[in-house]
Amino acid sequence: MLGDAFAPAARGMRAWTAAINAAGGINGRKVILKTCDDREDRARDLACAQQLVEQDKVFALVGDNTRSHGGSAQYLNDHGVPVLGLPITNSFSRYPHFWSVYPQGYPRDGTHVGNNGNLEYTSGIYRWFKQNLGVTEAAVFEYDINESKQAGDGFAKGMELEGMHVTSYTVSFAAPSFDQAVADMQRRGVQIILDAMDDGANRKLCDSMQRRSFTVKAKVSTVVSMGDNVADSYNDTCKASVYIPSQSLPYSLTSVPEIAKFRAAYAKYQPGLPLHQWALETWDLGQLLASYLNKAGAAPTRKGFESYMLALHVYSANGTMVGMQWASPPRSRSGAVQDYSQTHVEDCFEIAHFDIAKNQWAEATGKFPFCYPDAFQFATPALEQGN
Repeated sequence: MLGDAFAPAARGMRAWTAAINAAGGINGRKVILKTCDDREDRARDLACAQQLVEQDKVFALVGDNTRSHGGSAQYLNDHGVPVLGLPITNSFSRYPHFWSVYPQGYPRDGTHVGNNGNLEYTSGIYRWFKQNLGVTEAAVFEYDINESKQAGDGFAKGMELEGMHVTSYTVSFAAPSFDQAVADMQRRGVQIILDAMDDGANRKLCDSMQRRSFTVKAKVSTVVSMGDNVADSYNDTCKASVYIPSQSLPYSLTSVPEIAKFRAAYAKYQPGLPLHQWALETWDLGQLLASYLNKAGAAPTRKGFESYMLALHVYSANGTMVGMQWASPPRSRSGAVQDYSQTHVEDCFEIAHFDIAKNQWAEATGKFPFCYPDAFQFATPALEQGN
């Protein structure tokens, strides 16, 4: 179930399916890929889920990441359908049958998002930018919708814990405008920008920055912006400063065997279509499903798959992911939102940077994964309920 904005995930899944079937399938059986475009509409999202489950009889949803997922989340969970996806909404922090490519140890009791409505974050990414780029004056851009504001709140708190001064800007999801905010950032001497917006809004922000000849040391976006389109659609004011934190190696690193395998399949089965990090991460989710199906033999079951997931120690997707780990869910914590800012935990991640000279994404952290053993842990209330 993928709207147009999330086409890269569908392309990654098509490449994976074609490559698996060209190699003879799994245990001698072909993989059949069924898709449904929900057009990011809640009612159509539910209709898509019903079609895929009741008519198409799918085993699982893989690569699912629609913003309107709330339309079908309860339905899919009630029917015990495993959903492996890229967590745009909090469905993946709420329902037991939802498995995020970036897993966290939430109870996922179907009632509360996270731990009793609180989401936990770590501060390592912000520390890296402060230590390596010397940035202390920061800005966060978020839409006037809960899923974006929730992410923006997390960015701001993490940077503040690492000693940065943060100014947050809320823009209209329907009609984002940036000229006034850019003028304010210029006056404040902002050095780093983080955003919880889509790629179209980021390009508008960059255009506004170019009009005012305003540059920053780091323009930090989410994986939604990590694609080939940056080379052509971002102006030079932004392009040299674009960074993307993630849990996976950039799709440009063909020296990594699994990425080379993905790139070869993508070129063969999705010829001429632009690459994107979501395509690689969806390929990785397909490989994860295949690892269970190969083990299950002739009688795979949804319950068997989920038992396999809970027993899985660490899944690195053949060295392309930091390490996906699904431990047995912890008990839900009671009480108000907790501040773990005095708690230190290991935080491992990857940061990619767009290399203008090579016209491709490159590792910025230099070591994979890059870890801080003593990053701050903190919590913020979940604003988007995934329902």
